Amino acid sequence: MSLIVTTQVQCPACGARYVQKAHQAIDVSREPHLKEALLQGRFNLSICPQCGSQGLINLPFIYHDGTKSLFYLFLPMDLRATDLQQQQAVGALTRQFMDSLPAEERRGYMLQPKIYLSLQSLLDDILLADGITKEQLQAMRDRAALLQELLQIDTLDGLRQAVERNKERVDDTLFEVLEGWIAEATAQGAAETAQALMDLKQDLLQIVRPEEAAGQEAPPIEREELLEMLLKESDPERLRALVAVVRPLLDYQFFLLVADRIEAAQQSGNEIEAKRLSRLRQTLLELIEQLDAEARQLLERAATLLRQALSVPDPRPFLEERASQIDQAFFTVLELNLAAAEQRGDERLLAALRQLATVAMSVLEEKAPPEIRLINQLLRASSAERQELIRANKALVTDRLLAIMRQMRAGLETASRTGLPQQMDELISLVEAELQSGQGG
Repeated sequence: MSLIVTTQVQCPACGARYVQKAHQAIDVSREPHLKEALLQGRFNLSICPQCGSQGLINLPFIYHDGTKSLFYLFLPMDLRATDLQQQQAVGALTRQFMDSLPAEERRGYMLQPKIYLSLQSLLDDILLADGITKEQLQAMRDRAALLQELLQIDTLDGLRQAVERNKERVDDTLFEVLEGWIAEATAQGAAETAQALMDLKQDLLQIVRPEEAAGQEAPPIEREELLEMLLKESDPERLRALVAVVRPLLDYQFFLLVADRIEAAQQSGNEIEAKRLSRLRQTLLELIEQLDAEARQLLERAATLLRQALSVPDPRPFLEERASQIDQAFFTVLELNLAAAEQRGDERLLAALRQLATVAMSVLEEKAPPEIRLINQLLRASSAERQELIRANKALVTDRLLAIMRQMRAGLETASRTGLPQQMDELISLVEAELQSGQGG
């Protein structure tokens, strides 16, 4: 049975204080997912509801693996005041854990837990008990250090030189560590970090395993076509709008392509083309910086609105006064907080956020045009009820409704946890079918 406590956390980034639930025991036989989280650096992970910063809650906890008779206790060094207080903390947590077990599962070795003041030492012993040798552990640490160095290199030539200097270390172990980092970044929703790691993996494969890279890399024509499209756009406003739409594609690989094209133009003596590409690169970097700054401001404003709405006794009048601020950024921040609360098992915050989402949607619906109200009704309806709703509101089922739906769908992330993108796809198909049916009749 889990030992869960509620603790107050202060965000090291923005200073916000919030309440967080944390585990104080990992019983591997009952909760293997907690062991996985510990090894991946996600155990007792705290995500600030205000700014999204992440950190580990520094609390003591027990690690128990009954199949190996392991009973470890992690006691953070900064929590150790005196020897007496340390002994009291160890004794209290040990008693709590043993009391949570059925009497027949209590063992004598639990009375003397092995104490760790360093989390890394604890992780090392867990892995050693799993059959991973000290040499393998050292190799993994060595490759992790090398990966940190490689991540700082921003040119493919520089990466090739670094690989040549460390070719014995760019091995299967390094790629295993890199895959683990990618999985962890993806699980934590750190999209930019995950993309940077995947780009590094692709570059390394191109250098040391070109045949494998050929089977993994995306067709280069997509970025080539995009570059040509951007070069042809002369209107500054249209260029800005285009950059906003294709922003995810303007990544490290894209700018590497631009750099290669500039270098090729210079080597061939085509200074005009080299200058044209250089000007475009500078313009794109400036536009990206502006767009990213605007996106951050929108998310920060949305986070502030969400935090304030959670703090008032009745969020409805509060949100009604600020209906114009309930936008896509607000629901993006709300969804991220829902995911974080669900991951932590914070049922109280989860319930409050779900209630807030319902209120926000209701406020929007009251002030929305009839088409938006119909879309919200359709989203709440069951699959069987949707067709009936569409027929009952035939006057609203027009090309305008379809255009609004498609615009809403374009702003949704495909990997959303809410299932909203898939629901919107279903609604669009239903409306398209109804419109075609009307034209046919």
